[in-house]
Amino acid sequence: MKQSIKKIIFGFSNRSNGNMKIGSRGSTANRKIFFAEQGIDCKRIVSANLVHGSRIKIVTKNDGGQIIDKTDGLITKEKELCLSVTAADCLPIYFYNPEFNIIGLVHAGWRGVVKNISGKIVKKLIVLSGEKVDEFLKKLCVFVGPHLRDCHFVVQNDIIKKFKKFPFALKISKKTDQDEYYISLEKIVIKQLLQAGVKRNNISSSEDCTYCFSKKYFSFRRDKPQNIEAQVAYIIRK
Repeated sequence: MKQSIKKIIFGFSNRSNGNMKIGSRGSTANRKIFFAEQGIDCKRIVSANLVHGSRIKIVTKNDGGQIIDKTDGLITKEKELCLSVTAADCLPIYFYNPEFNIIGLVHAGWRGVVKNISGKIVKKLIVLSGEKVDEFLKKLCVFVGPHLRDCHFVVQNDIIKKFKKFPFALKISKKTDQDEYYISLEKIVIKQLLQAGVKRNNISSSEDCTYCFSKKYFSFRRDKPQNIEAQVAYIIRK
C-alpha cells in the first residue's frame, strides 16, 4: 500500500517485503531494501520502538536514523523526515495536513485505543502547528491503515471490561460456554477523532483485515508466532 497526496507520501509494507519488526533477525536488511524501493534514505527515518501505550514524541531532523524508545506515536514538521512504526494487527494511523506542512503517525493497539492515543496526537499536532484550532482541523486528514478488524478481534470477559464505555463498537457472540465479544477498534478511533474535532469527510480507512489476508500481511492473532513478525507503516513529507 502506497499513497501520495500533495507531496505527502505514506504506505504500509506487505508480508512479501519481509519482517520489519525492530530487533528481529533480518529486519535491518528488510527495512533497508524496502525503504530504498520507496526512495527513502534510512538516515532520514525515525522509528518508534513500541510500548503499546499512548506516548507521542515530536521529532526533528536531528532524530533522523534514530529509534525512539518506548513510543507509539511520532510527529514532525520537518521536510524529508520519514516517520515509521510497525504493526502486526494493531492500527497504523496516519495524520497529515498538507496546508500546514505537518505529519504524524501512531501505532494504536487496543491499550492505546482505550487511552485515546488518536485524540492525544490531534492535540499535539494542533499545538505544534501554531495555527488556529478551527483552521487547522479543517485541513487535517487521517487514514487508518490495515489492521485486525472486528471480524477477528474477539476477546472474553477478562478484557471486555476495558471497553464498557464503547458499547457502539461491540458485538456479542454466545456460541461458546463463555460470551465472546467482537470489537471494532476502528469505530472507537473514528469516534475519538470526531470528538477531537477532525472532520468526518477527512477520515478514511483501509478495508483490509490483517487476519483475513494471510498472503498479504503478518498477523500475530492468526499466526501466533514465537517471535513477532510485523509490517512497517511510514509517512514522509517530500
